[in-house]
Amino acid sequence: RPVLYGLFILYIGMALNVIPEIGKYPFDFAFGIVTSAFLMYAIYKNRVVELRIVLTRALIFTILITVIVALITLFVGNAMSYFGGINSGLSREVLTLLSTMISILLFQPLFMVIHRLVDRYFYQKENAQNNRIKQFTLTISNNLNLENITEELMKVVYEITGNDRIYIYLKNGGDDFTFYSAHKKLDRLSFVLNASHPFVRWFRQFDDIIQDEFLDNHPFFKTMWDKERNELMYMRFEAALPLKYNGNLIGILLMSSKDNTTSMSVDQLNMVSTLSAAASIAISNAHMFERVSKEAVMDSLTNVYNHRYFMDQLVKHTRNVRTQMVSLIMMNADMLGVFNDIYGHYAGDVALSKMASAIQFVCGSRGIVCRFASDSFGVILPYMDATAAYEMSEKIRVRIVSTSVAENGSDA
Repeated sequence: RPVLYGLFILYIGMALNVIPEIGKYPFDFAFGIVTSAFLMYAIYKNRVVELRIVLTRALIFTILITVIVALITLFVGNAMSYFGGINSGLSREVLTLLSTMISILLFQPLFMVIHRLVDRYFYQKENAQNNRIKQFTLTISNNLNLENITEELMKVVYEITGNDRIYIYLKNGGDDFTFYSAHKKLDRLSFVLNASHPFVRWFRQFDDIIQDEFLDNHPFFKTMWDKERNELMYMRFEAALPLKYNGNLIGILLMSSKDNTTSMSVDQLNMVSTLSAAASIAISNAHMFERVSKEAVMDSLTNVYNHRYFMDQLVKHTRNVRTQMVSLIMMNADMLGVFNDIYGHYAGDVALSKMASAIQFVCGSRGIVCRFASDSFGVILPYMDATAAYEMSEKIRVRIVSTSVAENGSDA
């Protein structure tokens, strides 16, 4: 919009050149100044050109040391002339050493002050960002909670970029990537990044950041389906970064523009890429911890909780039994040994697995289903009275009776 305003004013100025009384100095100069102001504002707002002081730390301190050495030399010369003039009786070598030591003592505080000023005015933002990255790395390195890690990542990305439209997709049980979290809790994305999505295929081959202009200009994304393109346009996609560990893609970080006039700089994207690399390690560790923790409390055959978890939860929910209602259902598979002798142990395992599935189907999220022993199950029902528990046990019995354990044409 500022560019259009500037071009419009420039057009008016050129049109007024046909009028001799107006189309001359200072009117033409004024129109040019206003046009330039609009164009400069547009360049700044869209960060087409990022204005920076191109001075490195080494160059600054080289100039600083040169100036201080020159001042020390001047001071030493004047000091020697002064001491020589008062006929102190000291040799030239002693005078030189004495003058040099005095000058060093005088200019050392000056050097420290200038050093701090350089860090403050030239590298304050850079130092703050580096310190934030160190703090972020320390925070997530000691954290195995996946939700905390992703929240901390989005928080730091927001602090660096000022963009609060941040989304994290993580790999599900298969090859697809589903929405996991957003910086704004109510801001969710409904689409799935499946294994054939161009973003997934790109990040499995490359580590480069995907920016919005890639979608129109890069040949890799020319084959993107209209549905996929429309989903990204609807969210006002700006950039995507991979979350990779040991070369394996475990997640994708998406960012959309907060408005249509600003975009992230290259430095900001590189900083986010560094954060994503550090977060990928923590996310992978959290996944591993979650998997190991789940395996420790799950029964591998029936895919319900094991005896250890049953006892822990039973103690937990009966600790306040006087104030908190809880019910317990215990059941076992009758004559499982005879069944195994007739149809084989594999058929017996299938029967137990289907029995557990039937119990889980009836209980849903209202009960904690556990395999108590080889042929028995227990269900802990928090906040449920005896009458409701009895009704549920009857539903479980009916469900199990109506469940067939036949498999692959077996008569079992």
